[in-house]
Amino acid sequence: MAEVHGRDIDRDVVATKILMAETSFVVSIVGVGELGRRLLLSLFFNDAQVKDYFELKIWVCVSDPFDEVGIAKKIVEGVTRKSPDSSQLQVLTQCIIECISGKKFLLVLDDVWTEDRAKWEPLKNALKSCGGMGSKVLVTTRNEKVAKTLDTLENGIHRLGVLSDEACWLLLQQIALCGRSKEDCAQYKDIGMEIVGKCKGLPLAAKTLGSLLRCKNGLEEWENVLRSETWELKEVIEVELFPHLLLSYNELSPSLKRCFSYCAIFPKDTNIKVEEVIRQWMALGYLGSDIGSGGGDMELRGRQYFDNLAMRSLFQDFEKDENDGDQIMSFKLHDIVHDFAHYLRKNGVEAGTKTKTSCQACSPQLVSQVKEYRSLKWKIDLPICVCLGGGLRVLNLEYCGIPPGIEKYIHLRLLKLSYLSSNGSSIIRSCDRLAALPHRRLRKAAALKELNIYDSIQLEQHYGDKEGSPWKSISNINPRIQLRM
Repeated sequence: MAEVHGRDIDRDVVATKILMAETSFVVSIVGVGELGRRLLLSLFFNDAQVKDYFELKIWVCVSDPFDEVGIAKKIVEGVTRKSPDSSQLQVLTQCIIECISGKKFLLVLDDVWTEDRAKWEPLKNALKSCGGMGSKVLVTTRNEKVAKTLDTLENGIHRLGVLSDEACWLLLQQIALCGRSKEDCAQYKDIGMEIVGKCKGLPLAAKTLGSLLRCKNGLEEWENVLRSETWELKEVIEVELFPHLLLSYNELSPSLKRCFSYCAIFPKDTNIKVEEVIRQWMALGYLGSDIGSGGGDMELRGRQYFDNLAMRSLFQDFEKDENDGDQIMSFKLHDIVHDFAHYLRKNGVEAGTKTKTSCQACSPQLVSQVKEYRSLKWKIDLPICVCLGGGLRVLNLEYCGIPPGIEKYIHLRLLKLSYLSSNGSSIIRSCDRLAALPHRRLRKAAALKELNIYDSIQLEQHYGDKEGSPWKSISNINPRIQLRM
């Protein structure tokens, strides 16, 4: 199996618990998120030995709250590669039984929080009744009570501890001094071990500081990091890892700061598409302006910004293009990094003004209280009382009718319509006023019959050079087509 700095013993212990049929049906890795649970889990999940041992492998991100229907759907989808139609738990558990019956499976439930046994019972009964001999459920959680709620026997619990200082140094050194000779690394070890003391045995802290120090030249600059006043800031020292992240954040340009903190709008554990977030950065003006270039330069700049942030260990869980192994297609934010980005937006650190809304789920009442939006994602019909404001740049609607008067949002630059409901208007009229809008994305827009985009200068520049491209008018849109105009 692949090596993990300071986690070789943990890796072997978990492997034994998973690959031995006589151990607990449910195996739980217990420890706080900063300890590297997911890295250990992913290396194990993708290991060739594990692949050969299990007929089926399914990974489900759970988080809080514990949505048993959503989890059941993901299990079925993970096996059949199709999204189930039903939302009834009884129907879904029967689907689980049918699709994994007799097969030896490994089901990963990542980041479980619930202590409500009743929520787990239907899924456990279905899984236990149909899996082949040796099937396992592998859980990661911060709380040992959760492990016991999910019926993990004592021989199935693995408690993940902090890394030793030496293991932290090896991890930090691998990132900060990549490609350096042993002699060079030895020169930095004394100051490096002092910095490692700030990590408190947390792998994410070592990775974050390693990424920061990679951009530093010489012992003096390493010394500046060690003696930084950031370690003593009252606003951040109360939250573990915030000082480490703030040190890295302070090195960013203003544009990069905005791009990073914006990622807090995505819910925790979301698999974020790089192309999607770059388009949103473009729409919000975070990448500058390239009038006349059709946006190509901005897209390239957006990719460079993303690569810069990824290099600093602010993003993780990368999924790469199968045809181009170096091209990252999607990513996630670690929970602590997400909390930090949310802290920045909430406290107005990057903009100097506090943000009243966050990435948390909002009720229609809360949404209606906000006077001005820049970016909004909504999954049901917008309440009539909501006034989006003239400064709206990004609007992402799912399972909604098209809100009336959408043509009034003259600064709208990114409009994404997915699974449009039949409620509300089925036609966008007078869209000629949306001159700033360079991208409209329509996915399964069954209710949409016509889209007029006359006199949109930026649209013409971006798409007008394509011969035969009907960029000015689109009718009778196929509901199965995803269209980027």
